[in-house]
Amino acid sequence: MHDLEDADDFGCLGVPTDEEMLRQQVLLLESEYQECANQLRKAKQNIRHLVEQQQRVNDDRSRLRVQVEELTRRVEWLDGWIKAHPQTYEPLHPTWNTIKSNGIQCYPVPANFDPMK
Repeated sequence: MHDLEDADDFGCLGVPTDEEMLRQQVLLLESEYQECANQLRKAKQNIRHLVEQQQRVNDDRSRLRVQVEELTRRVEWLDGWIKAHPQTYEPLHPTWNTIKSNGIQCYPVPANFDPMK
């Protein structure tokens, strides 16, 4: 009878040696490492892209805030001018003395009015 623990008996059946198993394990670990490195590189690119998008959004928000502040100043000035000069202001229609649109009080503006003067 043959001794089952004799490696020569199983060599023809494809049972790997310890060295072959270690080499296979190294190949698997290298492959997993490469996949993780690729995923990390892609994640860093995504993060960089998101940071750039956030910066653009912040810039747009700042620019729009400045525009809102400027428009608010102009509306306040115009409202004060209209209240201070009621005689110069003639409504286009008798019911247009004060128009409310969506809760905002609006006044018609004289044709020769320039808010930038």
